[in-house]
Amino acid sequence: MTSLARGQNAALSQTSVPVSISGVAPGSVDLFAIQVTDDGRVRSDADLVFFNSPTSPEGAVRLTGPDVLTLDLALVPASISTVRLAVALDDKVPGSLAAIPGLSARVGADDCPATGLTSERAAVLAEVYRRNGAWKVRNVSAGWDRGLVALLTEHGVTVDGPPPAAAPPAPPAPSYPPAQPAYQPPPAQPTYQQPPAYQPPAYQQPPAPAYPPAQPAYQQPPAPAPAAPPVNLSKITLTKSAPTVSLAKSSERPTGTMRVNLNWTQGKKGLFGGGNAVDLDLACFYELRNGDRGGVQALGNSFGSIDRPPFIQLDADDRSGRSQGGENLHINLAHLDDFVRILIFAYIYEGTPNWASANGVVTLFPPGGPEVEVRLDNPDRRAISCAIAQLHVVNGELTVTREVQYIHGSQRAVAEAYNWGLNFTPGRK
Repeated sequence: MTSLARGQNAALSQTSVPVSISGVAPGSVDLFAIQVTDDGRVRSDADLVFFNSPTSPEGAVRLTGPDVLTLDLALVPASISTVRLAVALDDKVPGSLAAIPGLSARVGADDCPATGLTSERAAVLAEVYRRNGAWKVRNVSAGWDRGLVALLTEHGVTVDGPPPAAAPPAPPAPSYPPAQPAYQPPPAQPTYQQPPAYQPPAYQQPPAPAYPPAQPAYQQPPAPAPAAPPVNLSKITLTKSAPTVSLAKSSERPTGTMRVNLNWTQGKKGLFGGGNAVDLDLACFYELRNGDRGGVQALGNSFGSIDRPPFIQLDADDRSGRSQGGENLHINLAHLDDFVRILIFAYIYEGTPNWASANGVVTLFPPGGPEVEVRLDNPDRRAISCAIAQLHVVNGELTVTREVQYIHGSQRAVAEAYNWGLNFTPGRK
């Protein structure tokens, strides 16, 4: 891998380019991609790719994890000259980006380590730009002292902020002077009686005076076209004091899939197999409206299905914790009414129970809504399983409730703790 100094660039030889942020704990930093034109600004807010809008309009930029995305440079429209890669500290994380050792943006085979940052909480680490028909990557390492909102605003993004002040009342119609009364000719003069020897000329009516044309009626100016809604940078973190949030309603006919992502830090293996390395697996139990119950997990190759019952699918088994996208469950929300409840849990398949070093974070990505985060905090070193969150569908409404209950046992113990009533047989991955 080539390391680029600040301001240094390198040519990109492929059009499909993976991008990841290294040196950060899961959930501590958010990744943003900004498509800009030659003037350094977005065409519209849709050119910002982040956790609430994970795909660019043409599909050239796709966010596949909290700190990883893919670039398909063949799909970047001609009007876009640069894709800037920015990071910002999560609101719950104190300090600045400079305090993160090893902070770096990896773009394909090139590494762009953050350099020269001081007190900034948001920065553009790198950019992928078009030059003479070819694509290059440059280490930018430019921070914004005023934070993420200032960074995005400078690139032309309209960011959701405090509620706008009430619109001023419409101006009153202008007061025009009253119309002049119609001209009334003076009364006719009595006929002058001249002595018979003299006949005066007939009296000529004077021409009516010319008044200015009447003013047109005041026309209220047309209302301005409604502005596009601003970008919403909100993120929901479920806590003990606020454990539940509503995600979707069947009456709104939700479509698409909700992704449930597990990310964690691998740890290190000892010389003779010890150390704090863990194989942390994401799984779920489900109960459908027709009475079916079961589990989706890598153990026993029970990966599920997105188009057939149980309408839940596991996409990968990350044995190392190094996968940039972590592990993901996908839930088909088009079948929302088929679900009764879903329990999201994780278990340690291999390694010493060490939840503290794993820094586990589960994030739900409902389509069209803010991401929902559950952190695996308050770890129990004796437990090998953790029930993370429970989803319920009641009267057509999908809610998610934080659990984070550490359980001293495997999947069977988790099922028993939540009264799932399942039978288990030995299985391997």
